[in-house]
Amino acid sequence: MLKTFMMMVAVAVIFYSGQVFAQSQGSDSIPTIIHTDSIGGVKVEYDEYGSWLRMRTTGEAELPFGSPSDIRRAKKKSILRAKAALVKFMKETITSSEHLEDVANTISNEQRKGGKYSKDALRKTLEDESEMISGSADGILRGIIVLEEKVDKNNQNVWVTLGVSRKTVQAAAGLKRSINSPKSSSQRSTTYQMKDPLEDGGVIIRRSRNFDNF
Repeated sequence: MLKTFMMMVAVAVIFYSGQVFAQSQGSDSIPTIIHTDSIGGVKVEYDEYGSWLRMRTTGEAELPFGSPSDIRRAKKKSILRAKAALVKFMKETITSSEHLEDVANTISNEQRKGGKYSKDALRKTLEDESEMISGSADGILRGIIVLEEKVDKNNQNVWVTLGVSRKTVQAAAGLKRSINSPKSSSQRSTTYQMKDPLEDGGVIIRRSRNFDNF
């Protein structure tokens, strides 16, 4: 009798653990809505309530010769151009009324049926978020990571895609606070490491392991 009771308890615990695990997994999969700025090409991912999750943009540079030093220079130029686009977006574009209205329309159109927020509420959230981003742009920039590098020797072009998210900003802040901790430093370097390069139609691509979710 006792043995049967203990077995029933064990099954119940396993079932309950599975339910909790499934719910926690589901809570991580936040529906995202992507809006692309028509001027600078910055892509911003929002949740359905208007809070930003991550931003990404790509810088491009010419590759005159294709030597290793030439590739390095082109990558640096691409990174600088991508950063400049992000800075301009965060300090100027993101707070403009045209941008806010455009994003509010995008989220409203993509929002799931029965969404909790009206367009007016979305607009208010977007205004608050945009002001925060604009005022904290320098701090947010510390969370920038390289998401992808593309080298096309045939067409003499290099592209570098940069990204920043709430997670990378928090990681950068945590790294700054514990700069003397080897564990913290190594943890961040492995979290956003790049995959081995691959070739696609003559283009050499190196992509972050966290390209889609960083």
